[in-house]
Amino acid sequence: MSEPQPSGAAAPPPVAPGWAPPATEWVAEVPTWTPATAWAQPAAAPAPQPAGGRGESRVVAALVAAAVLAAGVLVSALVAALVLAGRAEDLGRGIGSGLGAELGQAVDEQVGGLLGPEGWSADPPGPAEQSEPVPPGTLGTDPALDGYARDCFAGDLDACDRLYLESAPFSEYERYGSTCGGRVKPYAVALCTELE
Repeated sequence: MSEPQPSGAAAPPPVAPGWAPPATEWVAEVPTWTPATAWAQPAAAPAPQPAGGRGESRVVAALVAAAVLAAGVLVSALVAALVLAGRAEDLGRGIGSGLGAELGQAVDEQVGGLLGPEGWSADPPGPAEQSEPVPPGTLGTDPALDGYARDCFAGDLDACDRLYLESAPFSEYERYGSTCGGRVKPYAVALCTELE
């Protein structure tokens, strides 16, 4: 559609395309081809195999062969394990008897006298070094634990153990109980009653 022009105005010239029109002697080429082969009727479908034919017998034979092979592998693995287990035990006994005495001597040489005549123990060697008790001061706000702390300072070592065992972990009560009322370093003894 064109827009209406104001009266008395000339229509604008038509816009020419941005390319030249094809020459008149130009002819569109149409490809020519011939089919490679003529169309033929498709081949008929193969006749179905009768039930229980050769195809099924081959599958059954393959499954039987696989089962026999698996059973053979299992039996050979069991026989090999039994034979090797006996040989491994004999080899281990031979090595153990040869190294037993030498290994014990080597450990004694390396460790020397570190273990002492009694051997190693988790308990500290000898009695714990003791000092005078330290007053508990303010350890917390629990009246029962404060009573244990006063009794511990007064010399009741069982009260020190109760204070340690009944107080909250990492509390001042626990720390004071672990020193048996300031008599030993923290955790120097398992129970304060061992100091008696």
